[in-house]
Amino acid sequence: MDKLEKIHTGQRSFASKDFKNIRVRQKYAFYFSLIILLALILGANLILLYQKGFGQLQVKKGDVVGEMIRAPKTVTFKSEVKTEELKAKVAQGVPRVYRLDSGVVYEQERKLDNVFKKINEIRNSSISYEQKINDLKKINELNLSEAEARSILSFDNSLWNEICQEIKNILIDLQKNEKIKYEEINNYKNKIPLRVNQNFSDEQKKIIINLAQRLLLPNTFLDEVETNKRINEAKEEVGPVYYTIEKDQIILKPGDKVTDFDLEKLEALGLTSSYRESYKSLGILIIVILLSLLSFVFIHYFIQSRIPSYKIFSIYTLLLLVILLVARLVLPLKPVIAYLFPVAAPVMLLALIIDFRLGLFSSFVFPIFFTLAAGGSFELVVIHSITAVVALLLVARIKEFNLFLKLIVSIALVNFLSSFAFNLLVGNFSLRTIFVLLVTGFFCGLINSVLVAGSLVFVGNILGVTSFIELSQLANPEQPLLKELSLKAPGTYYHSILVSNLAESGAKAIGADSLLARVGAYYHDIGKIENSLFFVENQERKINIHEKMDPVKGAALIIDHVAAGLKIAEAYRLPNEIKQIIAEHHGTTHVQFFYDLAKRRGLKIKESDFTYPGPRPSTKESAIIMLADSVEAAVRSLPRFTPKTVKNKIEEIIRFRFEEGQLDHCPLTFRDLNILKESFIETTNAVFHQRIDYLKSEKPFEKLIGASWLTFKKLK
Repeated sequence: MDKLEKIHTGQRSFASKDFKNIRVRQKYAFYFSLIILLALILGANLILLYQKGFGQLQVKKGDVVGEMIRAPKTVTFKSEVKTEELKAKVAQGVPRVYRLDSGVVYEQERKLDNVFKKINEIRNSSISYEQKINDLKKINELNLSEAEARSILSFDNSLWNEICQEIKNILIDLQKNEKIKYEEINNYKNKIPLRVNQNFSDEQKKIIINLAQRLLLPNTFLDEVETNKRINEAKEEVGPVYYTIEKDQIILKPGDKVTDFDLEKLEALGLTSSYRESYKSLGILIIVILLSLLSFVFIHYFIQSRIPSYKIFSIYTLLLLVILLVARLVLPLKPVIAYLFPVAAPVMLLALIIDFRLGLFSSFVFPIFFTLAAGGSFELVVIHSITAVVALLLVARIKEFNLFLKLIVSIALVNFLSSFAFNLLVGNFSLRTIFVLLVTGFFCGLINSVLVAGSLVFVGNILGVTSFIELSQLANPEQPLLKELSLKAPGTYYHSILVSNLAESGAKAIGADSLLARVGAYYHDIGKIENSLFFVENQERKINIHEKMDPVKGAALIIDHVAAGLKIAEAYRLPNEIKQIIAEHHGTTHVQFFYDLAKRRGLKIKESDFTYPGPRPSTKESAIIMLADSVEAAVRSLPRFTPKTVKNKIEEIIRFRFEEGQLDHCPLTFRDLNILKESFIETTNAVFHQRIDYLKSEKPFEKLIGASWLTFKKLK
């Protein structure tokens, strides 16, 4: 095997080492994802539903316990019994609402007239005296004794009329000036003797008092609708009562009768269960299955990534199960933790490492799962969903580590506002509440941001994705590899800087990863560190040494810089994305200078000897760097540098790369290419200056060997 074949074989090996097995794995991604789906359903239900051991106590309310029962662990739970007791106590303290019925005064007057009419009819009738007494005793409203009946019959008509009028005056006055409640009517009856005219005799006063007391009507009545409304409002303001059972605490002693609260404590400890818990468990099971299936479908069919879908689903499932497990472990210790729990952290991780759409989807699914672990409060779903969405929108713009401070503040503010809003809905407004919510919001922002920053690199390494933190570190000029490139191949280093400017601006313009494009451009030619003087941009003299070389050997040495770059990238453990860019930035293009030289010399040639082995660019970033690399070299080779010549040259390069098929495997669209063209033109006119055309080729747009030695000499 000759040298050129070894170079091609080695380059293909390095180029495909980290990427060629992806397609094979993707073939089985669907089946792996089904296994992970089953693991998610089983794992989530196990964490959410397993709160009771085997061999539970068989007790019910009213049973007499025959043995001592102690708490096997410390647990805090929401007590519905205590909550209802507190609500009942609060309801008792709500003032009842009474309404004065002004129409009672007329009813009182009609009742008096009716009763007096009956008495007068009996008094004036021609029946016997004894019969009159019996008839008076039968008047239901009065319930007269025989003595009272005889007294009424003993009065002459004039005196009886005065007595009737006195009774009427007393009762009508009370109706007009007092609010007489039914439950307080005896108080007003006791006031009647004080209102009787003292001119009457004792016997007459007694009749007046007795009849007035029996005929008095209440005029103020309970407004049940308004009272119940106020009672319900007061009950709604009562928050859930949490009860803590300490380990080894006595729950029931021998001889104790089991109460509802005892059953609740036993359920919380996992020592017994109820029909209510069974229904709740069934509901949780159904929700978990539905959300798990929805997650599976969304990730498998709607997330397009170079990462296999089963890997994405694995990380998604792992993060979700960790959230559930930690929530079940820590929430019983302190319920307030539910409000500062870092639900937004895994959402941001998924968005930063995999796809923004997956993060947006997770910003609703993760809070729902978390709320199931926290007891099912709708309030928590809303608070954590809002917090996660806002965090997601902010983190999508973060490309520098110091911007995490803004993220902390933003998450804290949103968490506080959403929690405060729910407290306002239930009328819970106080300075203490505001302080607690502010502290909770701050820690929510801090914990979420710290977790994201701390786990971003770790999770990225698991998925083989480079985080912006790693890329930012690689962009530092003090990186050993960049320093070595600047010292051993200074012209190449400068060329890489210029390519990075073009690539970064182009990536920003089409919405690609601008940081990856910039860093990838820094490292795309690191293979030129070996044999750096063979490349013209690193030579001090304006002499093209390649004119005297064997074209095949010269082409092999040029092509070898890609394989050499992959070796160096492997040695320095550069991320896969950078290695991919190194392997793909020339695609399957020709080393045109040596190809033309061989034809001019009339040599028998094979086109494959002058062709980069590829692969062709498979990502937007790789394609952008390929185009930027060609643009930088071609524009600096222009004999005359004007906006028109620059525009024509850039259009020619992009058109040729497209027609050559170099962009067939990447997701760039026609619209992207047009935007890239405009971006390259703008950046080139702003940055580049005229330089001497050092090569004349049939395809002058092709980057042949590098930048002019004059360019670097001017920089020095």
